[in-house]
Amino acid sequence: MTPAAPAAGPNAEAARAKPDAAPPAGDTGGRLLVRSTPAGALVFVDGIEHGPTPVRRARLLAPGGHRVRVVREDYAAAERRVVITACRSRPSR
Repeated sequence: MTPAAPAAGPNAEAARAKPDAAPPAGDTGGRLLVRSTPAGALVFVDGIEHGPTPVRRARLLAPGGHRVRVVREDYAAAERRVVITACRSRPSR
């Protein structure tokens, strides 16, 4: 993240949020892990807040495209589009 003027606050981002669909039945979705330097930036996926970095547990998301935005006070926001693929199940032992 790069120091800059404060970006729009998390409340403004959440107000524009449109919840993303859950993975379809029988589809496990995929996982996303987000980290930042410095830690403590808020993570939004498709406009929904998922807490501060580091996100210690991976998030299950529906397969397909998602918008990931990371914001922290006094830093420029970072935004990326990611594509999630379905998790593969592992046989139990």
